[in-house]
Amino acid sequence: MKLTFLALAALAPASVTLLASGSEPLSGPGAVLEMHEKLFAALDRGDLETVRAHLGETPMGAEWSAAGGWTHPPGFLAWGSEGNGKGFAAESREDGLRSLLAWGSEGTKGGGGWSTKITRAWSDCHSPELSFAALEFERTRTVEGKSETVRYRSTSLVSYEDGRWVLWLFHASRV
Repeated sequence: MKLTFLALAALAPASVTLLASGSEPLSGPGAVLEMHEKLFAALDRGDLETVRAHLGETPMGAEWSAAGGWTHPPGFLAWGSEGNGKGFAAESREDGLRSLLAWGSEGTKGGGGWSTKITRAWSDCHSPELSFAALEFERTRTVEGKSETVRYRSTSLVSYEDGRWVLWLFHASRV
């Protein structure tokens, strides 16, 4: 974690605050990476309440379609692809919670839970309230003595709400 954090800190603009002081929000790429690490650890454990706490509720931005024009999207959007027509999609915080927990526990019925490790991250914060992260990560599990590792790339948009970083857009694909 320290090497990853230092590498990210080297990419951060000098104006980004990496350490919190007093009641100031912890901002910068290190804080966004830490939020993702906590979210993935909660998914690995199947920890419903911690995953829910990491998902945004406040609608962000606006969505456009040829059929409906501009509308406000729900508070959380997520989608992902496992290949072979498998994947997940969600358009609300509770749908996102169910989809992410199902994705997080997929395959555990055969034994062995997943362990997720972020292997590469690129993040930037142009304000203390809004950030993004592009991640590469691995999910590994061992079943009957055989280890299986699946690699992903993801893109996340996060905001600082109610004293914490929350995820409000997540896209992951198998690589």
